[in-house]
Amino acid sequence: MKTASAENLTKKEGAIKIMILASFYRGDHVSRMNPYHQLSKVASSWNSILFKELKKLDLELHIVQFYPVFRPSIFREGNVNYYYLPRVPKIDSFTSIIKKIRIRKLAKEIKPDVIHGIGSEHGNVYPALQDGIPSIITIHGYMKKIIKLKGNKDILKSLFMVREEDKAIKSSTRIIAINGYMKEQFIGSGCSEDKISIVPNALNSNFLVGCLDEERDIDILMVGTIYALKNQHRALEIIKELKSEFGKTPKMVIAGNPTGESKEYYDSIIKYKNRNKLSNVNLIGAVEQDKLKELYCKSKILLHISDFEADPTVIAEALACGVLPIVNPVAGLAYRVKDNENGYYIDIHNIHNAALALNNILDDFNKAQELVTKGKQDVLAERSPEKIAVNTAGLYYRVIDEYDG
Repeated sequence: MKTASAENLTKKEGAIKIMILASFYRGDHVSRMNPYHQLSKVASSWNSILFKELKKLDLELHIVQFYPVFRPSIFREGNVNYYYLPRVPKIDSFTSIIKKIRIRKLAKEIKPDVIHGIGSEHGNVYPALQDGIPSIITIHGYMKKIIKLKGNKDILKSLFMVREEDKAIKSSTRIIAINGYMKEQFIGSGCSEDKISIVPNALNSNFLVGCLDEERDIDILMVGTIYALKNQHRALEIIKELKSEFGKTPKMVIAGNPTGESKEYYDSIIKYKNRNKLSNVNLIGAVEQDKLKELYCKSKILLHISDFEADPTVIAEALACGVLPIVNPVAGLAYRVKDNENGYYIDIHNIHNAALALNNILDDFNKAQELVTKGKQDVLAERSPEKIAVNTAGLYYRVIDEYDG
């Protein structure tokens, strides 16, 4: 079995062909294609970081995605070929059939050594498996049970799991879990533990460079789309309790926009803030990556209390910028943050106790800062883009060696 390191992958291994099915990768050249709607910047960020580093290795990359174009487009840049296929209307059976036809046709043309499905496109590796191509899938959010979360069923059901995705999970040569929580879910769904590898998402290189020594004048920061799953309403209840019971009015910034479906929820938060005279809370809308880093660098605490997350990227970003995470310890949140090790847990269902815990943390922030220092070192070491790319490429060689058809 071949082993991977930055040196032997760039100088010694042959250039194997990798066909990558990606979800919304926004390459620099795609502006020429005049896409007709805004794409997911989060998914684009994950993928672009990985691909940028994979391009430096001795691999022949064929990156494929369904994109808002009217006809197939191909761009070639060095050792990378980008394929943009017309998107398919979201009608489950129809969509699966059309994608299956287009992917199998393209795979027969490319003749890849490995096919890699990433994110929401992971299920689309399944058609190629029938043609004897070894495969890897990387899944950012896969949980059948999440649709049972009270009050969020419709949102979550639309994001995860169709029949082809389940088939791909069971049939792929190897699965990449982005953390231990995801690995547990795959095992619980019947996957063999020995075919699961943990490779986290790489940090955006913007967060690998430390903050300047500037004043951290934002006490509490929240980052994320504003809807009930994220529990911004709970956060405001905690801030209200902190004011009424402990006389504290920490400066709090909430960065994020509502979705079309959560506009009513957003309006209710604004009304609650105004009714309770929480002038110390400022909702600023969504921000770009550079501005987000500035917010992290000015903040002491990241309050991230969602009811569910598979892998909270904002926590890794915050830790890299020296911000203390305080979380609701569920799902991937409990894997990313360990209480009293690199952050703190709070019980968001007991508002008084949550406010008391937050009050104590603010009163003794020197102790909290010690946790941040360790958390920052660990996350920078774990999620270096170069390391993630080398580990991913190593798995490409591994599945070729392992594959028995």
